[in-house]
Amino acid sequence: TTSTGVDVTGEITADGLALGDSQKATFGASDDLQIYHNGSNSIIEDSGSGDLVIKGSTNIWMQSATGENYLRANSNGGVTSYYDNSVKLATTSSGVDVTGTVTADGFQTDAANTSFNLLARNSSNVATYIQNGGTGDALQVRSGSMSAGQGDLHLNVANNGDISFYEDTGTTPK
Repeated sequence: TTSTGVDVTGEITADGLALGDSQKATFGASDDLQIYHNGSNSIIEDSGSGDLVIKGSTNIWMQSATGENYLRANSNGGVTSYYDNSVKLATTSSGVDVTGTVTADGFQTDAANTSFNLLARNSSNVATYIQNGGTGDALQVRSGSMSAGQGDLHLNVANNGDISFYEDTGTTPK
């Protein structure tokens, strides 16, 4: 022991460690990492210059004290976000899967696509989608092929305001 505490070389074993409110377990030469309870909240605080990194050998879960899921990060896999213990957002190998309604401040598709598909269903070319028709049309609604300007045309709104509805083959305006 010293006048400022206990100095130990080696490993300390104990049945537990009890710290009172606002008493901190600190780590690092400048106490950069602190774990404590302030009487109201439990806090993990990183005030150092580096990142706070949480590592797990397989998956990392964030849960309530009762086991309700908040967030799960899978090793070599997706990240899943929960609302009231129900999956709402999940990353997948092909993108993002959303359960429920998406509310956004803006929307942008791939800038390399010159005839922007604003709403598309899937790559099997069987779904209805809304497509900007490019320089000649303001908006087109098509089904079938999702390639730019392809598929059966059902509704066309021209840049001059003309609106055309098409019959079942998508070739003749009515």
